[in-house]
Amino acid sequence: MRLEDEFHQAVEGWREHCERNAFRSDIRSYLDCDAYREIVSMGPGVLPLIRKELGKSTYEDDPGERFLFAVKEIIGDDFSIPEEIRGYVSKMFDFTKRWLDENIDRYVD
Repeated sequence: MRLEDEFHQAVEGWREHCERNAFRSDIRSYLDCDAYREIVSMGPGVLPLIRKELGKSTYEDDPGERFLFAVKEIIGDDFSIPEEIRGYVSKMFDFTKRWLDENIDRYVD
């Protein structure tokens, strides 16, 4: 199976997981999911696919904003949300899209 197909299958599984856990206040309940871990384990090669997902969703979508956590896990310390926008989900969402636009080539061949 191609990486893109595997990614979309995992995203769909993650969306279903997020729907089952809707309205939980602890973000870990959304990330404690095999499909999420599968996305992260795919590594930097999925960053363009994540960016595409971010481009067609809003930060309120499931998993929408939660892709920010996947980017952080894949990239590590090179990716960091500025302190002054932490807690402002729409600003964090927009920052992540811009960051990927400017830096994705450093991580993907």
